[in-house]
Amino acid sequence: MAQNQGLDVRLSNPGTSLGTLFAEHSFDLVISVEVIEHVYDPRVFLAGARAMLRQGGRLLVTTPYHGYLKNLLIAGLGKSDSHYNPLWDGGHIKFWSKTTLSEALRECAFDDIRFAGAGRIPYFWKSMILTAAAR
Repeated sequence: MAQNQGLDVRLSNPGTSLGTLFAEHSFDLVISVEVIEHVYDPRVFLAGARAMLRQGGRLLVTTPYHGYLKNLLIAGLGKSDSHYNPLWDGGHIKFWSKTTLSEALRECAFDDIRFAGAGRIPYFWKSMILTAAAR
């Protein structure tokens, strides 16, 4: 639909290098909304996003939040089997916390990482938003 409106939209399997879609260092901002939790090799995904960004450009990533307190609550309520159900075809294959996603971002040449929780109450957020600058 976006292409029919004249927009330059390109689709890719997130498991392939995003750097092949556009020229390197083409963008000031790359946005990934609720994708990284479905990606088999998130380092390849993040490295591709980094390749598309100019130095100092920013990556904005949203993903479901899985922090320590939320995980304790899920387990305490006996909801682990339904929440982390491996039988969900096409479901989440990675469960990120602020710590783990920040570590992956640093490994892929990002810094100045900023975090915000979104939805529900603090520390039990539905999602998290991280932004990071390309080194």
